Amino acid sequence: MTQIPFPLLAIDIGGSKLVAAVCLVDSEINHGVKLFHLLQKSHDVTLAPTTPTDELLKFIDSAVDEVFDAAKILKCDIKAIGANIPGLAEPISGTWVYACFSGIRNFPIAPILAQKYNKPVFIENDVNACALAEKYFGGCREVENFLWVTVSNGVGGGLVLRGDIFSGSFGNAGEIGHFCVEEDACEAIHCGCGNFGCLEAQAAGPGIARRFKKLTGKDETAATIATYAKQGDTKALAIYEKTGYYLGKAIAASINLINPGKIVLGGGVSQSFELFAPAMQATVNRQVFRDANQDVVIEPTELGTDAALAGAAALALRGLR
Repeated sequence: MTQIPFPLLAIDIGGSKLVAAVCLVDSEINHGVKLFHLLQKSHDVTLAPTTPTDELLKFIDSAVDEVFDAAKILKCDIKAIGANIPGLAEPISGTWVYACFSGIRNFPIAPILAQKYNKPVFIENDVNACALAEKYFGGCREVENFLWVTVSNGVGGGLVLRGDIFSGSFGNAGEIGHFCVEEDACEAIHCGCGNFGCLEAQAAGPGIARRFKKLTGKDETAATIATYAKQGDTKALAIYEKTGYYLGKAIAASINLINPGKIVLGGGVSQSFELFAPAMQATVNRQVFRDANQDVVIEPTELGTDAALAGAAALALRGLR
């Protein structure tokens, strides 16, 4: 029996942009589930270490109010709200526990939004949300065990085991970004976690830019360096090859530990998948226990740039089950 899509409000809170949208999904989670975006609104934000929570709420209200009011005009009855949290989240209490880049700590965001909009609100760490979206809407609908890896301004991991997010004993499982992948003191970059040589420090966008500057003296973004690489610039190609090596080291270790069906990559840097994939795959092939992991697939997300909003919708959908 075909299910009639019903609306969920998705909120993606990023470090520089906040996006809200009505997402229409099937009322049952199944292999044919579809996701549609409607009434999408985005606002630029600046989350800094001094950002007060009342200012953050103004950003959220500005985007969500527009979408919520438009949904009412169209007689679109929103069933629930899902929100991605950039940082540590406590889904049961609905608390944004901590984000190092904004300084936000112990902020009860879900109860506040639930009271204002009179709808159930479900939150989760943004990387975990993306992993859940890949399970519900993307390339892992038939995969029970996989690791989602976001490579963007940072590197994060969302672990799905037996079909749902695995959070670990303290809610922080999947932190692949803090595997040490560079031990040479001359090459290891200081990571925000306090250590040196972490995957996040070496392979995320800022790390790519920093390594390129060290090699060339030029200040460029990871996206610009990718453009150079696609044009054949040998130094840019070398930077992305080393990025693939770093990712391959961390992914191989993850595969050996988890024995997953897939590794899925998302985030801005993953849009340059073809630049780092050969070196990444070669490194995995060298370092993985191949007899135990013969069929594992490493691929970019099917959700593309929609992954974050899809993740927020997936949180709301799961919360209503």
